[in-house]
Amino acid sequence: MREGNEPAARQWGGAPGGNYARRPQRGGVQPKALVWLLLVGLCGFVLSFSFSPTPSNASPGNASPAEQFTKGLDDCKNETGGPAHVVQSCTAAINSGKLSDNDQIGALNNRGIAYQNEGDFPHAIQDFTRVLSADPDHQEAINNRGALYMIQGDYDHSIVDYTKALQLNPDDPITIRNRCAAYFSKGDYASAMQDCSHALMLEPMNPAALQMRGVLFYFRGDYKNALQDEKNAVNADSSDLYSMIWLYLARVHYAQNSAKDSLDELSSNSANLQMDWPWPVIQVYLGKAKAEDLPAQGSPAQGSADPQSANDHVCEANFYLGERALIAANTAEAQRDFQAALSACTDKSNLEYRGSEVELARMAKK
Repeated sequence: MREGNEPAARQWGGAPGGNYARRPQRGGVQPKALVWLLLVGLCGFVLSFSFSPTPSNASPGNASPAEQFTKGLDDCKNETGGPAHVVQSCTAAINSGKLSDNDQIGALNNRGIAYQNEGDFPHAIQDFTRVLSADPDHQEAINNRGALYMIQGDYDHSIVDYTKALQLNPDDPITIRNRCAAYFSKGDYASAMQDCSHALMLEPMNPAALQMRGVLFYFRGDYKNALQDEKNAVNADSSDLYSMIWLYLARVHYAQNSAKDSLDELSSNSANLQMDWPWPVIQVYLGKAKAEDLPAQGSPAQGSADPQSANDHVCEANFYLGERALIAANTAEAQRDFQAALSACTDKSNLEYRGSEVELARMAKK
């Protein structure tokens, strides 16, 4: 499922940033934290800068202290040399006592971004908080801190930051989608639906928002609207296998007699798109692979570079097997699969984890 946050725009110093960069959500954003919005590639917006560049013939060995300072400041400003070097350069600039208030804000913001890129989220949040202490309306810092709260599972603080960002820029679709993701992760599906619908008023064919709202309709049992949103999501992004799976599920549930047509549609949509995950799920649905082998295909390989994502694939495998069992009216098997999904998920904001909760609750009411 599309998950994770989308990044705010590049911004240096205290000037407000109004435009936001776009980034695909599921597939390009890992690990997951929802919208998916997984994960955040934070960035800074480089504005004009008051310091002169280091002369091209200057080297660390013969540069004067002033030239070394300016070179380090330029590296901080331009995020040059990798996250560790940016942290070092920005820290030297911040501690120098030579920066204007505006440049101090910019250096803190870029160091926060570098910390995030290193995976040091607590220090990144500290820097963004210092930025906001100096400039409460710094939109990038607000959005980036909200994204990091989201990653850490602090959905309430994430929602607070995204709400503040929307007070400054009410019609920013990325922030609206990210808040939708935070509400979803918290389990507040009504608020998530409201935000996704708002985002789609601004960008009617955004595939991430379409897919998410389709899932929310699906959770409500409104398969007709789920089908329409997932169909539009597939049309907007014809390479997204997750939207194809949700379209199939919504269509089968909406029109019980169209199982074969739904499978034909799934086969047609996914033709020539063989990928890693979730391709095996589609193969099982199409009867081209064994259902009992699916969880093992999602399991993390020994020495996997991203075991969390692989564990989430096991969660997803069990959820989609549960949906397959429901379609076959095998409720006992579906219940076992959904329970297995809940046990396998390491990320409780995972859409398939939430979906397993919803399906088990529905089954308990019958």
